[in-house]
Amino acid sequence: MKARLPRTVSLGHYKIHVVLASQTILREVAEEDESSSLYDGCWVPDYKEPVFGTIYVDAKLSAKKKWDVFFHELVHAVNDLHAWVAQELTV
Repeated sequence: MKARLPRTVSLGHYKIHVVLASQTILREVAEEDESSSLYDGCWVPDYKEPVFGTIYVDAKLSAKKKWDVFFHELVHAVNDLHAWVAQELTV
């Protein structure tokens, strides 16, 4: 896979940003110290409209691994969005 990751994913009127990041940034957004293991990526929800959160992917991964990590984190984002919208509808 040589295609670049999208910078934004739209789910209805919600947007999810996608960022290629260093290990330093990944640790920072995951709120972990430097002694922890390496991160391939992480999902950080904001629970706001229209930008619901950000997917971070390690910039040094191979193209295939970046896509694998992106889809893994996208599933987390979709699950969080589903739960959040369901909760908002019941209020």
